[in-house]
Amino acid sequence: MELAPRSEELGAADPLSPYSSNAASGGAGNAGLAAREAWGVGATVTRDHIPQQVEAIAEEFSPGVARICWNAGEDWDGWESLFFRVVVTDGLARDREKLRYIAESVSNTLTETFSDFAPVYVNFRSVSECARTKEKEWAA
Repeated sequence: MELAPRSEELGAADPLSPYSSNAASGGAGNAGLAAREAWGVGATVTRDHIPQQVEAIAEEFSPGVARICWNAGEDWDGWESLFFRVVVTDGLARDREKLRYIAESVSNTLTETFSDFAPVYVNFRSVSECARTKEKEWAA
């Protein structure tokens, strides 16, 4: 499966786009921006590129994020989409304030990185929750 950008000029006319010279930079979203810049504006993303970008995002948010698993498939509306499963450490899961911040930051980064190529869906679980449920989709 090949995922291609939705528009020919990614963010060229949008002042809030990360490709615009007016875009604000900094904060936890830099991993997503760096990942997109590494591909180049308008680059075609293949399934082979996604693991590298996901790994970079997971590293950006470590040690709180244990791993990020993903798959591509159709959403309920039939659109080719990317589904991310973020596994956080049990320590992070116990700290609601930090969890809320990290969950929002990771979700935003994944969305910023991949939403020009496909709709993005993000779910979270803790390491111990993954161990209890033993669902293969959440395994490393």
